[in-house]
This record gives sequence, C-alpha cells and structure tokens, in this order.
Amino acid sequence: MYMMYDAHPSCPRTRSTMDDVLFKDWLRRQRVALDLTQEALAEQVGCAVQTIRAFEHGWRRPSRPMAERLATILAVPPAQREAFLQAARATRPTSVAMPEPPIGPADPVAYLTSLASAMRERLYGPDQQQCLAQLDAELETIRAALAWALDADHPELARVELGLRAASAIERFWHGRGHQAEGQRWLEQGINLVERARLEADPAVLAAALSSAGWLARIRGDMARAMALLHRCVALYRAIGDAQGTSDALDTLGDMAIFEGDAIAATWFYEESLALRRSLGDPRMIALAINGLGHAAIVRGYYERAAEYFLESLAMLRDLHDRRSMALALHGLGLARLRQGILEEAASYLGEALSLFDALDNTLDVAICLELVGELLALRVLMGGGDAGALHEATQLWGASERMMETSSIRLSQSEQARRDALLAAVRLRLGSGNFQTQWDAGRALAQSEPVAAGLAAVQRLGSSH
Repeated sequence: MYMMYDAHPSCPRTRSTMDDVLFKDWLRRQRVALDLTQEALAEQVGCAVQTIRAFEHGWRRPSRPMAERLATILAVPPAQREAFLQAARATRPTSVAMPEPPIGPADPVAYLTSLASAMRERLYGPDQQQCLAQLDAELETIRAALAWALDADHPELARVELGLRAASAIERFWHGRGHQAEGQRWLEQGINLVERARLEADPAVLAAALSSAGWLARIRGDMARAMALLHRCVALYRAIGDAQGTSDALDTLGDMAIFEGDAIAATWFYEESLALRRSLGDPRMIALAINGLGHAAIVRGYYERAAEYFLESLAMLRDLHDRRSMALALHGLGLARLRQGILEEAASYLGEALSLFDALDNTLDVAICLELVGELLALRVLMGGGDAGALHEATQLWGASERMMETSSIRLSQSEQARRDALLAAVRLRLGSGNFQTQWDAGRALAQSEPVAAGLAAVQRLGSSH
C-alpha cells in the first residue's frame, strides 16, 4: 500500500519545510515505505542506481524532468507536487534540519583516500581482525562513497581512479565477509566507466582493479569472466613492468587452474609467480606462492610433497603474524594429511585453521574448513574407527557449510565436488536417506557459531585420541 505524505510526521508541505536534508531523508524513507530498493527505483526512474544513492546522500540534485518522474513513482499528491519539485531542485537549505546523521562520509575524497592508502596493508597485518570489524561497521559508508566516486552520470578521472583504488585495496574484506559479488560489481563498474568515458586512467590503477575483480570472480566460480579479466590484467602489468602485480595475477591464474583440475598449468603459474616474488623479496607473498604449489601437488597426488610446501609456507607466515594466510597454510596441511589418511595429524592442523578462520569471522574460509572436518569424521567411521554418531556430526557440518557457501555464492572445484558427492553417497547409504536428510537440514539451521564449536570439539577429540 502506498504511503502518502500525510501518513508521515515529517512529510513536506511547503518549500520552507522541505530543505536539503529533509528532502533526501524523506526520499529514502518514502522509497522504503513503498518497498522499493534503490535498484528498483533507479530502474523505474530510468537512471543508474548510483544516481539514486547520490540523491539520498545529498551529493546531487535531480533535474526537473527526473524530479517529476520521482514525484510520479513515489506517489506525491497533486496538491503537493510543486512543493516537492521545488524542494528537490533547491540549492539553498533553510533553517530546518533533521537530527539523523547522513550515511555517507562528509568528505568522500578523504575517506576513499584513507581506504586506498591504508587498508591493504592492515588487512594483511597483525590487526587484520580489527580492520575487518571496522570495515563491517562502515559498509554503508563504503557503499555511499563508492557510489559517489563511480557515478556513471558524472565520470571524472580522479574520482573513478580513487574509487577503483579503494575497492581494490579492500579485496580481502569483500572476500572474507561474503561480499564477493558486490566487490566484483563495484570494480567492474569502475573498469567499464573508464572504457565508456575513454578516461586516461593510470594503467597501474586499472590493472589492480582487473586483478581484484578477476580474483573475486574466480572465488565465485565465474571462471570465464575471471579468465578474461586476469589475462587483461597480466598483459597490462607486463606492459608497465610491474613484477608484483604480474606475480599476483599469475597466482590467481594458478588458483583458477586448480579449480579446473589442471595441476600442470597451475604449477607453471605458481612457479613463475614465485620466481618474481623471490626477486622482489616479499616473504609473505613468497609464502603464498609456495602455498599454491602445495595445492597443485595435492591435485597431482603428491601429498607428502604438498605437506612440505605447506610447512615451508607456514614457517614464514608465523613470523609475519598474518593470521589468515597462516590459516590457509594450516588448512593445506590438514588437507594433505587427510588425503594421506593420517587423520589425527589432520585433525590438529584443521582445528588450528578453523579457530583462526573463526576469529577473523571469514565465513567462506570457515565453510571450507568445516567441509574437511566433516570429511575427517566420516572417513574415520568408514575406515572402522568410530560410531554412527560421528556420521551425524559430519552430515550436520556439511549442511552448515553448504548454507554458508550459498550465502557467499561459492562453488567447489570439479574434483572436490566429485569427491564430496562420492563421500556423501557413502554416508547417506550408511545412515539411510531419511536420517541423512534430517541431519543435513539440522546443520543448515545452525547459526555459524554452533557448527564451528562442534567442529572444534570434534577435531580436539580426534587429535587427542592419537
């Protein structure tokens, strides 16, 4: 049901009571009252969603024709239409002000500059957990600032470059907090804006945006899009002689090859990336390339060699206090030992990885780790070392993991999906289809903290049984 002006205590009646702040506040409230998203309103008005965001944050004013379309769509009564149009176009606010603070930053240039200059290192440093929590709290501010910078109706080189730098700098936030699709959208929006408006963007800024967008597309399983973005990225980095950027893009191409099951190609990408990183002398990036080689070795079935890579990577990362990268190496070690059938050692590594991932509140990483803990529990039973209760635990962990990955739009690689399907079929056969589905649904209904606690308890129990 449409909500008319008279139904809201702060509805505008004359120009003197619909100043700048009140207009944008009312616009947002009325849109919500009509159950319209910013995207839906933009579609009906016939403009970019960034334009609606700019109106609601007071950064732009609608033209007279656009204000008229807004009045129609938002059901402004005929008697109040002219007051609405005048307020929408007013450039001088009156003395009336709303107490509610705006969502967007007062100075979007300063805010985005701060993100671009400081966040990348913080997201990999010892205070990464606090940094992620800060970005969680500022997500609406980030969105508003990026909407201002990447405004399709007003493309300005400095603003677009700043938006791309900031969106690239927080790629670990987009990934770790389940915003992969949104991060990719912002980055591709800026990339497309550069091309459509023929802006002479800094090649390094554009290449970094291509790299981050490609990596997020890869995480989401959009391999075709990721490949297109990353090959453009590598070509651009090579053209400007950026060894660090080239190595990062090659590393992501290695990840993609792993996803597709091509361990040989993955090894080539990781080895070239590693050579570049050794020449640059960055220990953290060297460790991550070695971690990639460990995963390539797992796909090739060289499990002991994989464990050696992960141990080497972990030793370097512990000194750097990069907890997420440490957790990735521990996860790799757990996976290698699991594939070797050394279940107690696998439990120890997976427990430490899960604990770190949970502390960082990285939903995707938690989900992938719970997948392996479920496999660990199931294999122990199927190998004759446990009771059916552990199969119930495993099935619940898989159900919880599936829900988390759905939230993040994540898919397993083809090889991992095939292995998972075979294991689920074996467990379903042991439990019976009805019982299996009951446990699965129970897992999907759990809050994230519950399967994490169950997973940690399980690996502690298995590790102490050694």
